[in-house]
Amino acid sequence: MSVCHVEAQEGRSARAHFTAALAGTPNSGKTTLFNRLSGLRHKVGNYPGVTVEKRSATVRHAEVDLEVVDLPGLYGLGSESLDEIVARDFCIRERPDLIVAVLDASNLERGLYLAVQWLELGLPLVIALNMFDEAEAMGLRVNAERLAQLLGVPAVATVATRGRGVGQLLEAVADAVHRRGQSLSFKVALDPPIEEEIRRVADLLRGRNGLTDRYPLHWLACKLLEGDSALSAEAGLSAAASDDPLAVQLHTSAERLSNLYGQSPAMLLGARRHDFARDLWREVVTVAERRAETFSDRIDRIATNPYWGLPLFLLATYLVFEFAFTLGKPPMEWIEAGVAALSGAAIRWLPAGAPRSLVVEGVIGGVGGVIVFLPNILLLFVAMAVLEDSGYMARGAAIMDRLMSKIGLHGKSFIPLMIGFGCNVPAILAARTLENRRDRLVTILVTPMMSCGARLPVYVLFISAFFVHGAPVLFSIYLLGILMAAVSAILFRRVIFRGQRTPFILEMPPYRLPTLRGVFIHAWDRAWMYLKKAGTVILALSVAIWFLSTYPRPPREARVGGAEALRYSVAGRVGSLVEPALRPLGLGDWKVGVALLSGFAAKEVVVSSFATLYDVGGSAGQSSALRNELRRDPLWNPLSAYALMVFVLLYVPCLPAMVMLRRETGSWKWVALQIAYSTTLAYTAALVVYQGGRLLGVGG
Repeated sequence: MSVCHVEAQEGRSARAHFTAALAGTPNSGKTTLFNRLSGLRHKVGNYPGVTVEKRSATVRHAEVDLEVVDLPGLYGLGSESLDEIVARDFCIRERPDLIVAVLDASNLERGLYLAVQWLELGLPLVIALNMFDEAEAMGLRVNAERLAQLLGVPAVATVATRGRGVGQLLEAVADAVHRRGQSLSFKVALDPPIEEEIRRVADLLRGRNGLTDRYPLHWLACKLLEGDSALSAEAGLSAAASDDPLAVQLHTSAERLSNLYGQSPAMLLGARRHDFARDLWREVVTVAERRAETFSDRIDRIATNPYWGLPLFLLATYLVFEFAFTLGKPPMEWIEAGVAALSGAAIRWLPAGAPRSLVVEGVIGGVGGVIVFLPNILLLFVAMAVLEDSGYMARGAAIMDRLMSKIGLHGKSFIPLMIGFGCNVPAILAARTLENRRDRLVTILVTPMMSCGARLPVYVLFISAFFVHGAPVLFSIYLLGILMAAVSAILFRRVIFRGQRTPFILEMPPYRLPTLRGVFIHAWDRAWMYLKKAGTVILALSVAIWFLSTYPRPPREARVGGAEALRYSVAGRVGSLVEPALRPLGLGDWKVGVALLSGFAAKEVVVSSFATLYDVGGSAGQSSALRNELRRDPLWNPLSAYALMVFVLLYVPCLPAMVMLRRETGSWKWVALQIAYSTTLAYTAALVVYQGGRLLGVGG
């Protein structure tokens, strides 16, 4: 096998607190291991300077306080994917005390390729050979001790789902940070001509822009030879800089190597790393007699079948909604009773007047009207977590790629689109996994058409008020969002983003039984975000809507009350301006205009707005009272209710999603396009639904 060189270097001085970065490829069980280490004690923030989510947790073991940072899943340390840039920049600039490389023992060669790149950066490393049980079931015997000996770093066998080996891993990590006075200088053995060109580039790099203070010299020279765009920009290189000695040397060296080996430096150096990883795998892995067909293979014969795969996936998606809608009904009624009791207590204890109205209708009514739908949202996240952790979500991506390729979307776009069913904000961020900017922009623009959890309270309210069978109606709304996303993607690709899409490559993980702990943490993270929004953004907006719907009050001589008094307010006047435009959609009421305008900030606020505008914020059984008020209002019937749900599905995304869209696209023009296109699409679709329904004789 190839030979690597390991030597000791001076490290940093001791300190009381240590940092470990958890790194690994997708589907390596890295998140499961992080959840096992952190439980519910982790915190969520952003990496410095970017909007990529960073999860970290402090773990105490053997008198060591260790901050574990969960890096994004990645396959390499290139510059095409933002996740890769974020991971390497964090490790280089933040300088964690060590890297915990989580490698899938059942697919070790790919993991070793990533571990080699971490070692080239000169960072202390501890290897977690995760999913060791799956490797054994496949007939693979991995020699962790031999791997540790060859690389000069600790290697521990783990099964994160069961907690097996986690204690030994923490011991190895604690021991490694105590011995952090030594770090590794690692080099994959290269042919003399390659080393000579790297040396020539390295000589010109010394002292240039302080680069060698931030990056290992040999690694930096290699990455620049490979054409790393981010590092080239940081080094001040450009295609026009023909008089720059470094640019000239890079061009000359690249030509020499291409002529000598018939490959570009990027392919050449990547192949050498792959060769090293393959040789290392052969040294440490023994292949026993393995089964001709695995459990995953048997399932995939049906699950990914060209004929059965898509119907089964659609059925699984339908069952997710049935699960969330049916099981969520009883706890929703319990929360509703609790909100009603709290409102009743406030009415009894507070004197009549504006302060009581603010507390009961604005605060309790507004926030309570949203929290009541938490069970539906939590169950939806649980079901999606099961699909993701079981490995079926990856199959869904492969199945949907056959359709996505026909509408111009990349297969990897499926992941952001599926995340969009939970929340559009992280879904837009997840589009970073697409390397091509054109593919990324199309995905970002159509992702908000996936019906996020924030819209679910609106659907549940109107479905429960006007439809006997809820699941089919809810499923049709989600299906319509998918259809509109497909149509929009075709339009964008043919009009704005012309060009070939990049190839689709996706690794299929074996099917796994999701752990209760992992599913709970996954679902609770997202539910907690929903609760925090209810306690902050929605609370503020509910109070604002209460003020706008209360003031100014009509003059005493007008002697009006109820809805007429509301219409006199600021909110009523704004809603009245919008009312004529909504009339062709069957939504010609100023209250609808107010509710939809409030939804620009957060879609959940549409429900709390209706509660306030229908003056049921303080009533016992608020949700039931609101449903009864809607049924009594002659405006509403099943057709107009469905038209409203269609409009809410498609019109402009919430404010946080628009902020993320601006950050990810880097231009306000895409925000303006999203607002104009989505609102036009929503209006057109709702118009077709309502007027088409009337022509067909469907209505109240």
